[in-house]
Amino acid sequence: MSLLELLAVVGIMGVLSATVAARYGRDVLGNIGVRGQARKLSLGLVEAQRLAVRSGRLHGVQFAGSLGDASSWSVVAVGDTGDRTVVDGPFLLSDDYQLTTNASEILFDFEGNATKAVSISLVGPNQTWTVDTLTLSGLIDCKKSGS
Repeated sequence: MSLLELLAVVGIMGVLSATVAARYGRDVLGNIGVRGQARKLSLGLVEAQRLAVRSGRLHGVQFAGSLGDASSWSVVAVGDTGDRTVVDGPFLLSDDYQLTTNASEILFDFEGNATKAVSISLVGPNQTWTVDTLTLSGLIDCKKSGS
């Protein structure tokens, strides 16, 4: 195989890979983004839960924007007067996926229990992830719910 043939093969492979990346790249990256955001959100919930247990004060995650289409979320601490102080964030959400939830915030008490059951859905191009919190156990469940 000569150098010219090798360059032709590499050139053809480059054109094909660029075509595939242009066609499928946004969907693939959107699916990776929605999975990463679901995991990041569940870790934010765990952080709020641990902060609540450690400090003995209410901590939680608060969503900005509408319940049907949140634009960002933050880990917050709740003061004695009910005021919210941002502890971590805000974490902006990409346009590649949509976050919907049934509550504007999720709070954890000093025992790590959620004050109410909340379901969060992150919908990407081809995947849907859900993050659920249960009240009595404080369980935070992050799972892929569709393909």
